[in-house]
Amino acid sequence: MGKPLQMLPAALAMMLAGAGCQMKMPKVRMPEMLREEKPEARLQRHVAAAVADDDDVRLLRAAADALDTARAAGWDRHRLLVEMLACRARITGDEQAVRFARLLETMHFPRSTVVEVAAARLDNADASVAAAARALLRYAAPPDPRGRVDFTHFGRYLDAHLSSPPARLVVWMYETDASAAMWQMMTVFGAQTGNEQRRAVLLAERTVAEAVWRKHNGAADEQTTRAAADELRRLAGMEQWWVRAWAAYMLARHPELRTEGVMDKLRRDDSQVVKTLAQ
Repeated sequence: MGKPLQMLPAALAMMLAGAGCQMKMPKVRMPEMLREEKPEARLQRHVAAAVADDDDVRLLRAAADALDTARAAGWDRHRLLVEMLACRARITGDEQAVRFARLLETMHFPRSTVVEVAAARLDNADASVAAAARALLRYAAPPDPRGRVDFTHFGRYLDAHLSSPPARLVVWMYETDASAAMWQMMTVFGAQTGNEQRRAVLLAERTVAEAVWRKHNGAADEQTTRAAADELRRLAGMEQWWVRAWAAYMLARHPELRTEGVMDKLRRDDSQVVKTLAQ
């Protein structure tokens, strides 16, 4: 009888060794260990899950997971919001944008912190990041019961820049709601503005608003238009730059309210905000 099959490999090895040969065993590579997922990538995954559809349970779970990711990474609220803004820059659809705003609301970010993070990125060279910053600013400035934009949560950031107002942010505020922006500037920068002057600005604002409304509704008349033009000329010469900024914004958009020389003066204004709004 022949040798058992199990003996053949050993016998073959002995024969080859005796002949001066050496068997080369195949190299077996261990599978590479999976790299640990970075917290930024994990957060992006949670945000993507939250904005995928209108599933409230999934959104709540994603919010909790995002906060857990931040805690594990040692991020504070500011750092987490910076990463959230980066996630927002990847969102293009309107429905997803609405869900992202709901996610922010669910995570209870202070709107003043939202302003701080977004304002610093308005001039970002990446257009998607700058657009995300504007989206977060809109989230931080919801309309009040009258329909006017509420810039209350911008106060802390503006107050921290009293000596050098952040021009890009301020211009964005005026372009979003010029009147609301002017009154927020007066709250922050106008501590020395007296009550009489405040009332004069308020009356001028109402006069101009009436003229604009009449024109929009086909009911413009010379007297109202002239009165509004006179008020804007007066405001354009006021000491407070935030009042001149409002005049510049209104005159740039309503040529019928301009008087000779006013726009040229505003375009040469010492304030970069005023000059920008007068273009």
